[in-house]
Amino acid sequence: MYWGTGTAHLLPRLLRLPDGSSRTSGPLFLSSRRPVPARRPGPGDICPYTGRARLGYDRARILLQASTGWNLHQLRHSAATHLGDKACDEDRCRILNASRLSRLSGTLAMKD
Repeated sequence: MYWGTGTAHLLPRLLRLPDGSSRTSGPLFLSSRRPVPARRPGPGDICPYTGRARLGYDRARILLQASTGWNLHQLRHSAATHLGDKACDEDRCRILNASRLSRLSGTLAMKD
């Protein structure tokens, strides 16, 4: 996974626990509530420090839409477009986006 500089600066906030220490394992993005026993996910999807579950795709979609008006698809393609605007070569864009940008080569202005 690739983190831009701005995002990397925000990571300590996401990892900080209420007592001031930091999480060292478990999911990065957490739901706001603990899961009910009937819907408890697997151990890899639970934060060992807080007991909260990994933020699901559907909930991330809802939160992004409510706060920005964007959907996750728009967000991903926005990032790809910004890379293309910076004349990022196609191999680097693939690595940074973890997706196949060759489909978008007509949309992005990539250098050879």
